[in-house]
Amino acid sequence: MKLSKDLKEIKGDASFRKFYRNTKKNSIIVFANKEKLKNLLIYDSINKILIKNNIIAPKLLSQNYENNYIEIQDLGNKTIYQIFLKNKKNQYFIFKKIINVLNKIQLIKDKKIKNFKNIFYKIEDYKNKILFDEAKLFSYWYIPKKLNKKKLEFLTSNLVKKLSYYYQN
Repeated sequence: MKLSKDLKEIKGDASFRKFYRNTKKNSIIVFANKEKLKNLLIYDSINKILIKNNIIAPKLLSQNYENNYIEIQDLGNKTIYQIFLKNKKNQYFIFKKIINVLNKIQLIKDKKIKNFKNIFYKIEDYKNKILFDEAKLFSYWYIPKKLNKKKLEFLTSNLVKKLSYYYQN
């Protein structure tokens, strides 16, 4: 993908997607040259399900699937983490809002929607295997950025052991 001067890369996503802020159009370009089905079509489908259930998620503005990208609404450049750190006095209320959104997501009944290719997508039920796979991702993508090697090895091995125990039972 040839970058225009109006595109600024946004880092921090644990996927094969790359995000670019389009400063001229106030939008985000989501680029994925690997696993396009998961990283563009399913991403769009999940956003549509969230929006349909009154949960804030970026709306699709345009798509160019053949060239590996979609354009979505820009919801701003502050992360939840940044908001949380800035508002030390309101952290309890921020957590409460996050828990309320998670509860609202869990209550979604209709998990089927058409994506921008006009193909139905249905979110699978959240099972132990998905939780296990996501927890492993957490330990491979996020934890190494926060812990030294010795603590990382200890935490990762214990986390995988504990999760394996619960996954098996």
